[in-house]
Amino acid sequence: MIPMNIRLQNMGFGGQCSMRRNTQASSGSGPATLTGCRISKRKIEVMNSIQRHTVAKARDRFAGRLIIAALVTALLFCGTGAARSQTAFITSATLGTTRNDFNGWLGMKFTVGASPITVVALGRMCLTSNSGTHPMKLIAASSGANVPNGAVSISLASGTAGQFVYGSLANPVTLSANTAYYLVSQETPGGDRWATEYTTVMTTPVASCDGAILSNSSAWSFRPPANTSFVPLNFKYAPANVAPIANITSPADGATFTAPANMMIHASASDTDGSVVSVRFFEGANSIGIAGTSPYSIPWNNVSPGAYALTVKATDNLGATTTSSAINIVVTAPPVLSGSPANDSFANAQVISGIAGVAYTVNGSNVNGTKEPGEPFHVGNVGGRSVWYQWTAPTSNQSLFNTIGSDFDTLLAIYVGNGVSALNLVASNDNIDQSTPQSRLSFTSVAGTTYWIAVDGFNGASGNIVLRWEQAVGPPPPANDGFATAPMISGSVGSFNSSSANATKEPGEPNHVGYPGGASVWYQWMAPTANPATFDTFGSAYDTLLAVYTGNSVANLSPVASNNDVDSVTRQSRVSFAPVAGAIYYIAIDGISAASGNFVLSWNQSSLGNLPDLIIWVNSATNYIITNESFLSTDCAVVEGLVQSGSRRLLRFTTETRNIGTVDWWMGNPAGNPSFVYAPCHGHYHFNGFMQYRLLNSNGQLVSPGAKVGFCLTDSLRWDS
Repeated sequence: MIPMNIRLQNMGFGGQCSMRRNTQASSGSGPATLTGCRISKRKIEVMNSIQRHTVAKARDRFAGRLIIAALVTALLFCGTGAARSQTAFITSATLGTTRNDFNGWLGMKFTVGASPITVVALGRMCLTSNSGTHPMKLIAASSGANVPNGAVSISLASGTAGQFVYGSLANPVTLSANTAYYLVSQETPGGDRWATEYTTVMTTPVASCDGAILSNSSAWSFRPPANTSFVPLNFKYAPANVAPIANITSPADGATFTAPANMMIHASASDTDGSVVSVRFFEGANSIGIAGTSPYSIPWNNVSPGAYALTVKATDNLGATTTSSAINIVVTAPPVLSGSPANDSFANAQVISGIAGVAYTVNGSNVNGTKEPGEPFHVGNVGGRSVWYQWTAPTSNQSLFNTIGSDFDTLLAIYVGNGVSALNLVASNDNIDQSTPQSRLSFTSVAGTTYWIAVDGFNGASGNIVLRWEQAVGPPPPANDGFATAPMISGSVGSFNSSSANATKEPGEPNHVGYPGGASVWYQWMAPTANPATFDTFGSAYDTLLAVYTGNSVANLSPVASNNDVDSVTRQSRVSFAPVAGAIYYIAIDGISAASGNFVLSWNQSSLGNLPDLIIWVNSATNYIITNESFLSTDCAVVEGLVQSGSRRLLRFTTETRNIGTVDWWMGNPAGNPSFVYAPCHGHYHFNGFMQYRLLNSNGQLVSPGAKVGFCLTDSLRWDS
C-alpha cells in the first residue's frame, strides 16, 4: 500500500452568515463575523481545491436534515460484456378472433424446460389499429407473485400489424428450470384489440406453452389446451450464462517465502459470453483483497510463517462466479542474523528514561535488524530493519522524539500496546522535510504510560542511530482534573465548551468505556426530573470517551452509561439513560490513547422538545480519485500544514454529514468559540475539527491520517421533502 495524503481544503466563512430569507453567505476575504449561523434541513456543500469558491445562496429556514459534502470529481469506469444472442420463444402464431371488451390481464402459461433460461425482453403482438401502451409482466404460477425485475411497458404506437413489439427488461431475469410462469399483458375495454384463446402458437424447445391465462380480479383462470395464448404474447431469451474462468498465475504452486513475506498475487480471468467485473483473492476462507480490472493483482504483505492455500473467485456481469484451484505456498520464519542488535525484537526493547525538561540522547544501530511477524509497517513503509525502545512518561506533557544525527533514512513510530501484533499508533514520521531524511515527531504523553518506540529504515535502510527525546514542562492540569473537584452543572438542557489539555488519570479511576484513556475531567449533574437524559461530546476536537456514574468516590463508582464512538465514522460520544429525579450523576470525559484538547459537552432531557442530530452519511464515501499535484511553499495548503511543498499524491473523495433531527443546529458566532479557528492565510474563520479521516491498508493498519479537518458553510440546500 502506497502512503497517500488525504487533503480536503476548507473554504472559510466570509461576510455574514445569518441564513435568513433572501440573504447570501459567500466566501469573501478578510476576517468575518457570524451573526448566528444556522444549519437547517439543507445540503451544505464544502468545496475542495479542485472546485472554485462559490457564492452560497441561503433559502428559507427548515428544521431537519443536513448534508455537508466535500465535492470532488470522480472517475467511474464501466465495463460491458460482449452482446449475447437473443431468441424469441414463439416462432409463429395463428390468430383467433379479435376483441377489445376485457378489463384485466391476458396471456399465456408456460413451463421452463430442464435448463434455466434468461429472459431479456417481453413482447406483445401489434394487431391492426393497435396504438396503446400495455404493462406486461412475468408471474410465478405457483405463488401468483410478480417475478422481480420482470416487468416492462410496451408501446404499440409505431408497431407493425402482425409483428411482436418488444420492451427490454432493465436487468435480465433468470427463470428456474421445470417451473411454470404466466406472461401477461394488461388490456382495457375499448382499447387495443387482442386475439382470443383460440390463437395457436409454435415455440422453441426451451419451454412449453401450456395454454392461455386470464385474470380480471385476484384469481387466475387457466384455459387449455397447450400451445394457445391470448393476445398473443412473447418473450426473448438469451443462452444460459457461462461462468467465468479464473486461475492464479503467480506465485507458483509450492512457492516458498521468508517472513515477514511481501508478495504480489497475480490472477487471470476471462468470460466467454460477457465480462469479468471483479476478482476476489482468498487465503483459505479469508478475503485478502479484490481487483476490478485487468491485470488482476493485489499486494499481500507482512505475512507470518505458515502454510497457506490461495484461491481467487471471479464474478461476471450477470453474477456467475468461479473459484480457482488452490495454489499452496509456505512462509518460513526469518533466519537469525549474526550480530543482530540486542533490541531487535519488541520483547527486548531497550529501556530509556529521563525527567521532564531535560533533553536525552541514546546511540544505537539497526544493522542486521529484522522485522518480526505481525509487526506493523512503520509510517506505512515496508522497512525491515527495526529496533525497539521502551519509555515510560514521567509526566503528562508534550514529548518530542527525533533521529537527527542518524546516518540513514529513518522511520520513527511510537505505539502503546502489549505485543508487537497488538499495537495502537500514537505518532509517526518519515522525513522531517524534503532535504532531511531523518525523523521527528511530538505528542502529548500520559504520566505513567509505557510507550514503544520503533526506529526502522526506509525500504530496509540501516546504519547508526541517534535517538533524542525530551519532555516539555507544561502547565498545570484543569481544575476538574480530579473526581473530588468536579463542578456542578445544572438544568435539563445545556451546552458549554472547555478543555482537557494536561488532564491526568487518578489512581483507582476506572477505564472509561473499557479504555485506559489518561486525560479525564469530571462534572457532576443533579437530574431535575426523571425524563430520559442524553449527554454528548459532539463538536469536540478529539476522539472522546464519555461515561456516567453514581457513587461517592473515584474508587467506588457504579457505571450508568458509557460510549466511545457514536458510529464507525463519528469519533465523538453520546450516552442516554433514565435518571432518578434529584440523584447526582458524575460525568467523565476522557480521550482515546489519552487524547485531549477542546471539547463540547451538551445535555438534554427529552421533555424539552426535539433536538438536531448530525450523523456521518457513510454511504456517500464511495467514489474517489487519486491525483498528483505540486505545491509551492507559499500555498495555503503548505502554510496551514496540509502537505509539504513539492509534488504530492492526493486521495480525494466525497463525504456527507446530515442533520436527521427535527430542528435546526445553530453554530453561533465564531469569535471565542473553540469550534472555530481563524486562518490568517485564507483570511477567514474555519470550522475546526469537524471530521477525522484515516487511510487504512487491507490489514486495518493506519497508512496515513487525514491532513486537515477544517470545513465551513458555503451553501445550503434542502435534501429531503
